[in-house]
Amino acid sequence: MNTAAPRKPTTPEEFLKGFFRRHPALKAHAPSKVVAKSGGSGAHGEARQHGSEIHLFPKFWELSPDTQDFVFAHEIGHFILSEFGLSKAIDVCKSLDIDPWDSDKLPFGQFNQDEAFADSFASYFLDGDVKRRYPPWASLVEVVLGKSKPAQRVAARFLVAADYFQIGNIVLYGRWKNHRGKIIRFDQDKYGNPIVEIEPIPKGRKSNKIMGLFKFWRADVKEKALAEQAAQKAKQEAEAATDNAMKLADRMDDEPDEDDNDDDWEG
Repeated sequence: MNTAAPRKPTTPEEFLKGFFRRHPALKAHAPSKVVAKSGGSGAHGEARQHGSEIHLFPKFWELSPDTQDFVFAHEIGHFILSEFGLSKAIDVCKSLDIDPWDSDKLPFGQFNQDEAFADSFASYFLDGDVKRRYPPWASLVEVVLGKSKPAQRVAARFLVAADYFQIGNIVLYGRWKNHRGKIIRFDQDKYGNPIVEIEPIPKGRKSNKIMGLFKFWRADVKEKALAEQAAQKAKQEAEAATDNAMKLADRMDDEPDEDDNDDDWEG
Protein backbone atom coordinates (compact mmCIF):
# COMPACT_ATOMS: atom_id res chain seq x y z
CA MET A 1 0.00 0.00 0.00
CA ASN A 2 1.33 3.42 -0.98
CA THR A 3 1.50 5.64 2.12
CA ALA A 4 3.58 8.42 0.60
CA ALA A 5 2.33 11.92 1.33
CA PRO A 6 0.82 13.77 -1.65
CA ARG A 7 3.24 15.99 -3.49
CA LYS A 8 3.06 19.64 -2.46
CA PRO A 9 2.29 22.12 -5.23
CA THR A 10 5.21 24.11 -6.57
CA THR A 11 3.42 26.60 -8.84
CA PRO A 12 0.38 28.90 -8.43
CA GLU A 13 -1.48 26.89 -11.06
CA GLU A 14 -1.03 23.61 -9.17
CA PHE A 15 -1.96 25.21 -5.86
CA LEU A 16 -5.10 26.94 -7.21
CA LYS A 17 -6.36 23.72 -8.80
CA GLY A 18 -6.19 21.89 -5.46
CA PHE A 19 -7.32 24.86 -3.36
CA PHE A 20 -10.59 25.41 -5.22
CA ARG A 21 -11.22 21.67 -5.36
CA ARG A 22 -11.00 21.58 -1.56
CA HIS A 23 -12.88 24.86 -1.04
CA PRO A 24 -15.29 25.32 -3.98
CA ALA A 25 -17.27 28.03 -2.16
CA LEU A 26 -14.26 30.35 -2.47
CA LYS A 27 -14.06 30.02 -6.24
CA ALA A 28 -16.53 32.90 -6.59
CA HIS A 29 -13.98 35.11 -4.82
CA ALA A 30 -10.91 34.04 -6.79
CA PRO A 31 -8.34 36.80 -7.35
CA SER A 32 -7.74 38.03 -10.87
CA LYS A 33 -4.17 36.77 -10.77
CA VAL A 34 -1.86 34.81 -8.49
CA VAL A 35 1.85 35.46 -8.87
CA ALA A 36 4.81 33.52 -7.46
CA LYS A 37 7.48 35.95 -6.31
CA SER A 38 11.09 34.79 -6.28
CA GLY A 39 12.43 37.68 -4.22
CA GLY A 40 12.36 38.10 -0.46
CA SER A 41 8.97 38.54 1.17
CA GLY A 42 10.16 41.23 3.53
CA ALA A 43 7.39 42.42 5.82
CA HIS A 44 4.78 40.48 3.86
CA GLY A 45 5.69 37.04 5.20
CA GLU A 46 4.34 34.23 3.09
CA ALA A 47 1.85 36.12 0.90
CA ARG A 48 0.17 39.46 0.34
CA GLN A 49 -2.81 40.97 -1.42
CA HIS A 50 -1.85 43.54 -4.03
CA GLY A 51 -4.91 45.10 -5.63
CA SER A 52 -6.86 42.23 -7.20
CA GLU A 53 -3.75 40.02 -7.25
CA ILE A 54 -2.25 37.74 -4.61
CA HIS A 55 1.52 37.38 -4.45
CA LEU A 56 3.05 34.20 -3.05
CA PHE A 57 6.58 34.43 -1.64
CA PRO A 58 9.12 31.61 -1.18
CA LYS A 59 8.09 31.07 2.46
CA PHE A 60 4.58 30.14 1.28
CA TRP A 61 5.79 26.96 -0.39
CA GLU A 62 7.45 25.82 2.85
CA LEU A 63 4.14 25.82 4.76
CA SER A 64 2.00 22.76 5.43
CA PRO A 65 -0.96 22.29 3.02
CA ASP A 66 -3.55 23.34 5.65
CA THR A 67 -1.57 26.46 6.53
CA GLN A 68 -1.16 27.32 2.85
CA ASP A 69 -4.94 27.14 2.43
CA PHE A 70 -5.56 29.40 5.43
CA VAL A 71 -2.94 31.95 4.35
CA PHE A 72 -4.38 32.10 0.83
CA ALA A 73 -7.97 32.45 2.09
CA HIS A 74 -6.73 35.15 4.48
CA GLU A 75 -5.37 37.15 1.52
CA ILE A 76 -8.68 36.74 -0.33
CA GLY A 77 -10.29 38.20 2.79
CA HIS A 78 -8.10 41.30 2.47
CA PHE A 79 -9.28 41.76 -1.12
CA ILE A 80 -12.96 41.28 -0.20
CA LEU A 81 -12.69 43.88 2.57
CA SER A 82 -10.92 46.38 0.32
CA GLU A 83 -13.70 46.01 -2.25
CA PHE A 84 -16.39 46.49 0.40
CA GLY A 85 -14.63 49.43 2.03
CA LEU A 86 -13.08 49.58 5.49
CA SER A 87 -15.17 52.57 6.57
CA LYS A 88 -18.40 50.77 5.60
CA ALA A 89 -17.23 47.70 7.51
CA ILE A 90 -16.66 49.84 10.60
CA ASP A 91 -20.26 51.10 10.35
CA VAL A 92 -21.49 47.51 10.17
CA CYS A 93 -19.38 46.66 13.23
CA LYS A 94 -21.44 49.12 15.27
CA SER A 95 -24.69 47.34 14.37
CA LEU A 96 -23.14 44.00 15.38
CA ASP A 97 -21.83 45.28 18.72
CA ILE A 98 -18.21 44.95 17.57
CA ASP A 99 -15.58 47.42 18.75
CA PRO A 100 -12.99 47.23 15.94
CA TRP A 101 -10.65 49.57 17.87
CA ASP A 102 -10.36 47.34 20.94
CA SER A 103 -7.27 45.35 19.96
CA ASP A 104 -7.51 43.17 23.08
CA LYS A 105 -10.82 41.75 21.86
CA LEU A 106 -10.03 41.23 18.20
CA PRO A 107 -10.44 37.60 17.05
CA PHE A 108 -7.56 35.17 16.70
CA GLY A 109 -5.19 37.47 18.60
CA GLN A 110 -4.89 39.89 15.68
CA PHE A 111 -3.64 43.44 16.13
CA ASN A 112 -5.90 45.44 13.79
CA GLN A 113 -9.35 45.18 12.28
CA ASP A 114 -8.09 44.52 8.73
CA GLU A 115 -6.11 41.44 9.81
CA ALA A 116 -8.92 40.37 12.16
CA PHE A 117 -11.40 40.40 9.28
CA ALA A 118 -9.03 38.49 6.97
CA ASP A 119 -8.58 35.76 9.61
CA SER A 120 -12.34 35.68 10.25
CA PHE A 121 -12.99 35.35 6.51
CA ALA A 122 -10.56 32.46 6.19
CA SER A 123 -11.98 30.70 9.24
CA TYR A 124 -15.55 31.20 8.01
CA PHE A 125 -14.85 29.15 4.89
CA LEU A 126 -12.15 26.73 6.08
CA ASP A 127 -12.77 25.55 9.64
CA GLY A 128 -15.83 27.46 10.90
CA ASP A 129 -14.05 28.32 14.14
CA VAL A 130 -15.07 31.97 13.86
CA LYS A 131 -18.75 30.96 13.98
CA ARG A 132 -18.23 29.20 17.31
CA ARG A 133 -15.76 31.56 19.01
CA TYR A 134 -16.56 34.95 17.47
CA PRO A 135 -20.16 34.94 16.15
CA PRO A 136 -20.33 38.74 15.59
CA TRP A 137 -17.30 38.55 13.30
CA ALA A 138 -18.90 35.67 11.39
CA SER A 139 -21.94 37.94 10.93
CA LEU A 140 -19.62 40.71 9.70
CA VAL A 141 -18.20 38.36 7.05
CA GLU A 142 -21.74 37.54 5.92
CA VAL A 143 -22.69 41.22 5.64
CA VAL A 144 -19.56 42.06 3.67
CA LEU A 145 -20.20 39.12 1.31
CA GLY A 146 -23.80 40.20 0.81
CA LYS A 147 -25.15 37.01 2.38
CA SER A 148 -26.72 39.09 5.10
CA LYS A 149 -29.61 40.94 3.44
CA PRO A 150 -31.09 44.30 4.49
CA ALA A 151 -33.95 42.56 6.33
CA GLN A 152 -31.46 40.92 8.69
CA ARG A 153 -29.34 44.03 9.13
CA VAL A 154 -32.33 46.24 9.91
CA ALA A 155 -33.65 43.77 12.46
CA ALA A 156 -30.21 43.34 14.04
CA ARG A 157 -29.63 47.10 14.20
CA PHE A 158 -33.03 47.69 15.77
CA LEU A 159 -32.67 44.98 18.39
CA VAL A 160 -29.10 45.98 19.26
CA ALA A 161 -29.72 49.74 19.15
CA ALA A 162 -32.76 49.34 21.36
CA ASP A 163 -30.46 47.57 23.83
CA TYR A 164 -33.05 44.82 24.12
CA PHE A 165 -31.48 41.79 22.48
CA GLN A 166 -27.77 41.51 21.74
CA ILE A 167 -25.42 38.70 20.79
CA GLY A 168 -24.40 36.99 24.01
CA ASN A 169 -27.66 37.75 25.88
CA ILE A 170 -29.11 34.93 27.98
CA VAL A 171 -32.75 34.38 27.02
CA LEU A 172 -35.71 32.15 27.85
CA TYR A 173 -37.42 30.32 25.01
CA GLY A 174 -39.78 27.45 24.26
CA ARG A 175 -43.56 27.22 24.59
CA TRP A 176 -43.45 27.92 28.32
CA LYS A 177 -40.28 30.03 28.22
CA ASN A 178 -38.60 27.60 30.58
CA HIS A 179 -35.50 26.80 28.47
CA ARG A 180 -32.38 28.91 28.85
CA GLY A 181 -30.09 29.78 25.98
CA LYS A 182 -27.61 32.32 24.61
CA ILE A 183 -28.03 34.40 21.45
CA ILE A 184 -25.06 33.65 19.19
CA ARG A 185 -26.08 35.36 15.92
CA PHE A 186 -28.76 37.07 13.88
CA ASP A 187 -29.32 35.72 10.40
CA GLN A 188 -32.04 35.10 7.83
CA ASP A 189 -33.85 32.04 6.51
CA LYS A 190 -34.02 30.94 2.89
CA TYR A 191 -36.97 33.27 2.32
CA GLY A 192 -35.11 36.35 3.56
CA ASN A 193 -36.87 36.60 6.91
CA PRO A 194 -34.77 37.63 9.94
CA ILE A 195 -34.05 34.86 12.42
CA VAL A 196 -32.01 34.40 15.57
CA GLU A 197 -29.82 31.43 16.55
CA ILE A 198 -29.86 30.40 20.21
CA GLU A 199 -27.39 28.02 21.86
CA PRO A 200 -29.01 25.96 24.64
CA ILE A 201 -27.65 26.18 28.19
CA PRO A 202 -26.20 23.77 29.12
CA LYS A 203 -25.11 22.90 25.60
CA GLY A 204 -24.39 19.18 25.95
CA ARG A 205 -25.47 17.36 22.81
CA LYS A 206 -28.37 19.69 22.13
CA SER A 207 -28.42 21.41 18.77
CA ASN A 208 -28.83 25.17 18.45
CA LYS A 209 -32.33 26.55 17.97
CA ILE A 210 -33.23 28.70 14.97
CA MET A 211 -36.23 30.97 15.50
CA GLY A 212 -37.94 33.60 13.42
CA LEU A 213 -38.01 37.11 14.83
CA PHE A 214 -41.51 37.80 13.54
CA LYS A 215 -44.74 35.84 13.14
CA PHE A 216 -45.43 37.52 9.81
CA TRP A 217 -43.42 37.59 6.59
CA ARG A 218 -42.85 40.22 3.94
CA ALA A 219 -44.39 38.88 0.73
CA ASP A 220 -41.98 40.70 -1.60
CA VAL A 221 -38.91 39.41 0.24
CA LYS A 222 -40.13 35.81 0.06
CA GLU A 223 -41.09 36.12 -3.61
CA LYS A 224 -37.66 37.57 -4.44
CA ALA A 225 -35.93 34.76 -2.52
CA LEU A 226 -37.96 32.11 -4.38
CA ALA A 227 -37.14 33.75 -7.72
CA GLU A 228 -33.42 33.79 -6.88
CA GLN A 229 -33.54 30.14 -5.84
CA ALA A 230 -35.32 29.18 -9.08
CA ALA A 231 -32.78 31.13 -11.16
CA GLN A 232 -29.87 29.47 -9.34
CA LYS A 233 -31.39 26.02 -9.85
CA ALA A 234 -31.93 26.71 -13.56
CA LYS A 235 -28.34 27.91 -13.89
CA GLN A 236 -27.01 24.77 -12.21
CA GLU A 237 -29.14 22.53 -14.42
CA ALA A 238 -27.98 24.37 -17.56
CA GLU A 239 -24.33 24.06 -16.50
CA ALA A 240 -24.84 20.35 -15.78
CA ALA A 241 -26.47 19.84 -19.18
CA THR A 242 -23.59 21.64 -20.91
CA ASP A 243 -21.02 19.55 -19.04
CA ASN A 244 -22.81 16.32 -19.97
CA ALA A 245 -23.01 17.38 -23.63
CA MET A 246 -19.28 18.19 -23.67
CA LYS A 247 -18.41 14.85 -22.05
CA LEU A 248 -20.57 13.00 -24.59
CA ALA A 249 -18.91 14.87 -27.45
CA ASP A 250 -15.47 14.02 -26.08
CA ARG A 251 -16.36 10.32 -25.86
CA MET A 252 -17.67 10.32 -29.42
CA ASP A 253 -14.47 11.98 -30.64
CA ASP A 254 -12.41 9.30 -28.91
CA GLU A 255 -14.33 6.39 -30.45
CA PRO A 256 -12.80 4.99 -33.69
CA ASP A 257 -14.87 5.06 -36.85
CA GLU A 258 -16.45 1.73 -37.80
CA ASP A 259 -14.91 1.92 -41.26
CA ASP A 260 -11.45 2.05 -39.74
CA ASN A 261 -12.01 -1.30 -38.02
CA ASP A 262 -13.26 -3.19 -41.09
CA ASP A 263 -10.77 -5.53 -42.66
CA ASP A 264 -10.69 -5.77 -46.41
CA TRP A 265 -11.63 -9.28 -47.57
CA GLU A 266 -11.26 -10.56 -51.09
CA GLY A 267 -13.51 -13.41 -52.20
